Amino acid sequence: MLDAPGAMAAAGVIGVCTLGWVAVQIVVLDITAPRAQLALTSAGAVLLVTPAGPAVARRR
Repeated sequence: MLDAPGAMAAAGVIGVCTLGWVAVQIVVLDITAPRAQLALTSAGAVLLVTPAGPAVARRR
């Protein structure tokens, strides 16, 4: 999937959306679910960081 055009950008967008959704849950909806929010935040962070790895590896 990483070789598909736009896959890295899409992963980054999904990561940003996931982090945004967690922020909405905490601030706007006042939902307190630490385990779920931690899992979603971790997933969002991984999606943001992961696309940079293959791009950096290809440039070398």
